[in-house]
Amino acid sequence: MVSLIKAKGDSGQEKEKQVFIMNCIGLSLTQLLGQNNPSSGYPKDLLKNLLDNHEIDQDTRCHITIMFCEFNKYYNAGRHFSKKKYLLIDELTIEKLDNYRRMTIKIWDIVCQLFDENGINHSVADVIIFNDLPTF
Repeated sequence: MVSLIKAKGDSGQEKEKQVFIMNCIGLSLTQLLGQNNPSSGYPKDLLKNLLDNHEIDQDTRCHITIMFCEFNKYYNAGRHFSKKKYLLIDELTIEKLDNYRRMTIKIWDIVCQLFDENGINHSVADVIIFNDLPTF
């Protein structure tokens, strides 16, 4: 994804593309977590509940939690307006965004596996075509 975003468009629009992608990722995760959790709450609480109540190894749980907390700061900054939040968005890089994309795939995979009655364990990256993009 890093090379694809850099290869298309000028650098003046690069930040807008990053925020758009980040917001799409965030919307995807909030919908996924909200629709597959019997309780209500903020996405970070729904994710914690998901990770705490299913058999997910400690390293994966810890990595996802840390990444999601970092991602959530950027996601919230991209959805709200203030000088402080614009400064945070300026710190967003394509490399960070790609890490958040990988985190999103991992979270989708965890949720999908919880409902996988056939035990196939496909990744959403196998179903959705990501041309030339590495998976988690």
